[in-house]
Amino acid sequence: MRLTAITAEAHASGNQIDLSWQLPTGAEFPNVRVMRREGSYPTHPNDGSLVAEGPGLQTAQDNNLKSETVYYYSLFPYRGDPREYDYERRNRIAAVATGYYDHGERMYELLPAVYHRYDTELPNPAEVAPEDSEKAQLRRMLDIPGGQLDQLYSLARFLPKTRDTRQTPGDVLPLLAQWIGWKTDTLLEYESQRNEIRNAPHLYHSVGIIPTIGATVKRISGWESRSKEFVHNVHLSNAPERLNLWAMRAGSGGVWPTTGELLSLDHAFDGRPELVRQGDTLWLFYHTPRNDQWDIWYKTYDIGTSQTWSPSQRLSNLTTVDKHPSASNVDDTLWLFWTSFDEDSQLWSLNGETLNGGNWSSAELPTASGEQRRQPVATAVGDSLWLFWLERSSEGWRLQYDSRTNLAPWGGQIALPDDVGGLNPRVEEDLHVVFQPPLASPRLFIFWVRKSTGPSPGQQRWEIAYRVKTNLNQDASGWSNVRVISKTPVGADWHDKQPFAFVNGAGELELFWASNREQQGWSIWRSRLTSFDANLIAGNDTWEVPQRVTDGMYTQSHPAILDAGISEQWLIYRSNEHLLQQSAVYGATTIVDERYNGSLSADLRHTEKHAQRGNYDDFQTYSYDTKQENEDWYARDTVGVYLNNDTLDETAIAQNIERLTPVLKEFMPLTDRAVFMSRADQHSDYVYSYGQPLDSDSHTITESYNDELNGVLVETLFSPDADFNDALE
Repeated sequence: MRLTAITAEAHASGNQIDLSWQLPTGAEFPNVRVMRREGSYPTHPNDGSLVAEGPGLQTAQDNNLKSETVYYYSLFPYRGDPREYDYERRNRIAAVATGYYDHGERMYELLPAVYHRYDTELPNPAEVAPEDSEKAQLRRMLDIPGGQLDQLYSLARFLPKTRDTRQTPGDVLPLLAQWIGWKTDTLLEYESQRNEIRNAPHLYHSVGIIPTIGATVKRISGWESRSKEFVHNVHLSNAPERLNLWAMRAGSGGVWPTTGELLSLDHAFDGRPELVRQGDTLWLFYHTPRNDQWDIWYKTYDIGTSQTWSPSQRLSNLTTVDKHPSASNVDDTLWLFWTSFDEDSQLWSLNGETLNGGNWSSAELPTASGEQRRQPVATAVGDSLWLFWLERSSEGWRLQYDSRTNLAPWGGQIALPDDVGGLNPRVEEDLHVVFQPPLASPRLFIFWVRKSTGPSPGQQRWEIAYRVKTNLNQDASGWSNVRVISKTPVGADWHDKQPFAFVNGAGELELFWASNREQQGWSIWRSRLTSFDANLIAGNDTWEVPQRVTDGMYTQSHPAILDAGISEQWLIYRSNEHLLQQSAVYGATTIVDERYNGSLSADLRHTEKHAQRGNYDDFQTYSYDTKQENEDWYARDTVGVYLNNDTLDETAIAQNIERLTPVLKEFMPLTDRAVFMSRADQHSDYVYSYGQPLDSDSHTITESYNDELNGVLVETLFSPDADFNDALE
C-alpha cells in the first residue's frame, strides 16, 4: 500500500526531523511503523531504529539526532495481530538533520547595549516554551531568523560531506559515480551503491584480471562464478609441456602419498633430475633454460636443522647446451657430470666438476677414444667411482664405462660387451646405473630403454632393458644377458621409459619409471626385484607386479629417488600439473594457473582427460575458434565465465547473461571477450555406466533380479491338499 504526501523536514530548533504522510481512504493497512537508519533505507520492519508506530498514524517526530547527518526513513503499513506488513519501496524519504547553533543569541549580543537595556518585558510562562520564559520580546523575535541561520549554517557545514560516499545523500550517489565513469545500478540499495563507488577505483586498477571478473559477476547477478582464460587451451605447435619439478616423500613404511608438492618452476622438456646425499645435505641437480640458455642448476636441502630447500643456483654457465646431470658421492667428494652440446659444431661432449671442502673444481674425465660422448651416469661402488656414458664411433652409439678411486687415475674405458649371440644390446636412451651390495656377491645394474615391436606392423614401443655385472673387476667380464623388466605384452599399447633404480633400507632393489599404461597418460610406476637369477646366460629374474605411484590426469615423468636415511624416501619428478595461485587482490579468490599444460597430440585412450572437455578443469588444447559466438571458446581472446546460477530457468539465466555482457566489457581488456557457461540441472537423471566415458569396455548399468524359492515355504502354502484361498489365508 502506497502512502501519499510523504515529507521529512529538519526542525528549526535543530537535531530533529518532522515527518508527515497521508493514509489512503479506506486503507487496508491502517497502521504505520516508522523505522530509521543511517546510510541506507531500512529494508524490513525490524531494520534500524524505531521512530514511531500506531493506528492511523500520519505524523512523527524524530528527536535527539546528530547534526549534519542524513537519516533515511521507511514507512511500513501493517494490520492485524500478528502483524501483516505491506512493503512498498516508494514509502521512503530522507532528510538532513540540522544542528542548534543559537544564531539568535549571537545577533542579540551584537546589538548596541541600549537595545538590551530596554528589552525587559518577559512573556507569560504559560504561553512559551520553558527555555524561552527568561527571554524578552526582542530576544525571542531574533530566534525566528536565528533558527533559519542555524539551518543554513548546518547545511553549509554538511556540504563538504557530499563528496564522502559514506555520508552523502543517496540521491547524490549517481553523480559521484558519474564523476569517475562508474555506471551505478540505481535499483540497488544505497549501502550497496556506496560500496560499489568506494571500490570502483580499486576495480579500475585491476581491470583485466580474473578476480575482477568474478567480483563483477557477483555484483551484477548475485551469482558466484569461476573464470578461466582459454588462451592456454589453444594448441601451439611450438609449445611443449613445461615440466616443473615436483616432490613427494614416503615414510618409513614405504607408503607414497597420492599427490606431490611443487618444488620449483625451473622447467624442462626432458631429462630427469639427480639426487645425491653428502653428509646432512641433499643435493638436487637438474637442467633448465634461463634467458634461452640451458645450464645445470642445483638446490640443497638441509636434513639436520632447517629442513628446507635452498633457492636455485646456477652451476654451469657455458656457451654450450648443458643437460642431463649425474652425480655421486665418493669419500665425501661430490662428483658431477653432464652432457654439453655445441650448437655451432653439432658435437656432443662430457663436462664435470667435483665438490670437496665446499669448493667446486673441474673434474678429470676419462680419455675419449670416439668422436662424441653424451649421457653420463655416475655411481659410487664402495670407495670407487664408476662412470658410464654413450660414445659415438664408426659403429654408432655404444655404451662405455670406466672407474677410479679419488686418488688414482681412471683405469681405462671399456665397451659394454655384446649380448648372447653377438647381438647389439641397443642401449638407446634413459641410461641409469645402480650398485647393489648384498652380503654374498655385490652386483652392478645398468638400466636403459630401447624400442621394441608394437601391436601393429610398423609400430614400436619403448621397453626397459637391463644387464647385471656380477663382479666389480675393471674389465668386460661378468655381464649377464640383456633382460627386460617391462616386456610389452602382445597387443599392448603403451610405453615404459625413464627407469630409475635404488637400493632401499632393506637392501632390496626398487625400480621406478614413467609409463602410460592403463591408458590414462604418463604417471610414475614402481616394482621390486624379489629374486635374482645368477645364471648369466638364461637368467629369469622375478619382479613384483608393477604398482602405480602417482595419480591424476596430468603428466608425471622422469622420476629420481633417494633413500635419505632419515626414515623417509624422496621422489622428485617432473609434471605439467596446474598450480593454484592465491589472488593478491581478492584474498578469497584462488586462480588456476594452467601455463604449464603444453600442446601435445590428443591421445584417444586417455578417457579421463577427454571427459573434462568443456569443464572448468579441462587442460587439453584445441584448434583456434575463429568465430565470435558464445559457443566458440578456444581462442586467445576468450575468458570463460562458469556461472553458479541459483536458478535453472533458462529465461532468467539468459536475462542475467544479457545484463552481464556489456558490463564485463568495461572490466576486461579491449581485445578480449567473455563466454558464459551456466550450471546444468543437478537433479536430472543420468545413465550411469561401468568404466570411463568413451571407453570401449563401457556398458550401461542395467537392472537385474533373480528369484529364490524356499522349498519349505512352498510346501506350506501350496501343498497338494490345500486350495489356493486357504494358502492365501
